[in-house]
Amino acid sequence: MINAILEGVLMGLFLSVFIGPVFFLLIDTSIKKGVAKAFIMDAGVLMSDLAWIILLYWGIDKYLGKFLESHEAMIIAGSIFILFALTSLFSLKKKVIRLKDKKSGKLFLEGFLLNSVNPSVALFWLATITLAIKRSEQSSMWIIVFFTCIFATVIITDAFKFILASKLSRFLNEKRQHRFSLFTSLILLFFGLYMILSNTIL
Repeated sequence: MINAILEGVLMGLFLSVFIGPVFFLLIDTSIKKGVAKAFIMDAGVLMSDLAWIILLYWGIDKYLGKFLESHEAMIIAGSIFILFALTSLFSLKKKVIRLKDKKSGKLFLEGFLLNSVNPSVALFWLATITLAIKRSEQSSMWIIVFFTCIFATVIITDAFKFILASKLSRFLNEKRQHRFSLFTSLILLFFGLYMILSNTIL
């Protein structure tokens, strides 16, 4: 069982240091809105992860496996990222977006949606579940402890990241915060384009 704890913590640390498009969105939310709102968006991301884990554990990959690895899935996901990025860029340009006015439910849904539509997330959890089943030697408790440690580690490390990011807001004036929001939107845009073009070209 100690192995389950250690491997779960290591996997959680890996997820925490992994810098993806949603990472920048969470940091931007923490800077603009504060730690509490960042955690609400993060809760959406974690709920999406949990949903994928449950669905994949119970064999949904038998029906979605080929689709998740297909060009179509990446194109759909990339299009959603691009749509979200363009909406954010348009709002920033018109100066009508204010993260402080965003409702908690919207932040939660943004985190949940952007994480859920990314096929790479589902494929990552499928590989992790496969590894966990092999390592568990048919022990359900081993699997539960393993994934519990993953999520606990992610939550703790995310707390530190959000706190540090919120403290940065003291040193960032409105113009610099606007630039960081612009940078975050561009990251989402480029990520979406990469998902589409890399699969279309290949």
